[in-house]
Amino acid sequence: MYGPAPMAMTTTNGDAKVEAMPYREDDKLGPLGTKLSALYEPADLRKTLLREFHAAVQDAKDAAGAVDDNSTKAVHDARKALRRARGVLAMVANALPKSERKAVGRALQESRRALSSVRDHAVAPATLGGLPLGEEDRATAKRILDTAAEALPTVAEIKQLLGESAARAAAQAEALEAALPQDLSWEVVVDGIRDIYGEARHARRNAK
Repeated sequence: MYGPAPMAMTTTNGDAKVEAMPYREDDKLGPLGTKLSALYEPADLRKTLLREFHAAVQDAKDAAGAVDDNSTKAVHDARKALRRARGVLAMVANALPKSERKAVGRALQESRRALSSVRDHAVAPATLGGLPLGEEDRATAKRILDTAAEALPTVAEIKQLLGESAARAAAQAEALEAALPQDLSWEVVVDGIRDIYGEARHARRNAK
């Protein structure tokens, strides 16, 4: 990509001298390194995205280990990590066989969905507490919160749920690595990003 440095003609005291320019005249940033960017090297692009997927899975595992410190934050962090993993999957989805794409996506979705009820119990008090409620509505809200508190899983149960979700996601990391082609192209990733933004815009319109 960078190749040999181009030559330029300069003059000193009327004498012409040919010098090597540090970078192409049209390249205002200059050389960015000795290697091609991962955007243009299929092997590096594949390695980078798989590394990001594994990092998201590791974050989900770390969240499971942090339940004793703050269960609400642990659930939030685990769901966020699983969402990142799904984002990486969406970026490479068009390069995967249909069966593997669906299987990995379904497993990640189920892993995150398994934590939804715990998340709902955790955010309900803050959500209802921030609403301007009248006397009657406040009493109703209190009954809802009391019922939710009784159904809230114990810390041990939350830890188990997070551990199971992280383990399921870890298995998908292995499946993704086995199914993802070695010659992953940047064009495929761009298509995946375009699909992600398209779905986000569609969801936003539906939410209005």
